[in-house]
Amino acid sequence: MKQKIFFLTIIAVLCVLLVNNCSNKNATIQRQEDNIKALKDSTKYFKNKLNETVATKLALQLTEKELKEEKKTNERLQTALKDFKKTIATIQSKQEVRIDTIKIPYKEEVECIFSRFQTIKKPYYTFDLLSNEKGNTIANFRLTDNKQDIVIGYKKKNFFSNSELRVDITNSNPLFNQKEIKPIIIVYKKSWYEKPQITIPLGFTLAILANQL
Repeated sequence: MKQKIFFLTIIAVLCVLLVNNCSNKNATIQRQEDNIKALKDSTKYFKNKLNETVATKLALQLTEKELKEEKKTNERLQTALKDFKKTIATIQSKQEVRIDTIKIPYKEEVECIFSRFQTIKKPYYTFDLLSNEKGNTIANFRLTDNKQDIVIGYKKKNFFSNSELRVDITNSNPLFNQKEIKPIIIVYKKSWYEKPQITIPLGFTLAILANQL
């Protein structure tokens, strides 16, 4: 009888493992298909109810091993992730600011007629400046493209502290400042079969059955 119970238990466990293995394979295939779509997808824009512009793009889903490979060819990503013990998500984006023309007229027109044009080039911005007796005109003003890295994950303050769930945002152009950050992480409940109160007793039961053989 004990042997029968033991073998039935083994069969049940093997069935669960088989179903789980098939489920994992299907999930991997689906993830690969989703990643192909994400790589082909382009950034799209739309307006929300507040009339704000929203940029959207399909996300890549990488395993820890795949993320390590990605870091090998991405120095910015290496730097952004180096202090994180466990990464939940990382986002890399590029932002630009362009202003076509800004006219700054004098209150009173200067008596002498003159015209002076120059291009101002600085590390983080460039623009064309035209000055004449009527005032100044700034054209083609643009900030140097800002490369932004966002990392969400568990990070330690020091060797003895516990890990904290943090969001780091890095901007390559110092003219882009994060005035406010409000990270929100969605915590999903585990399925009943993933909870310790199920997995631990199941493990003990299998161990007891094995010892009774």
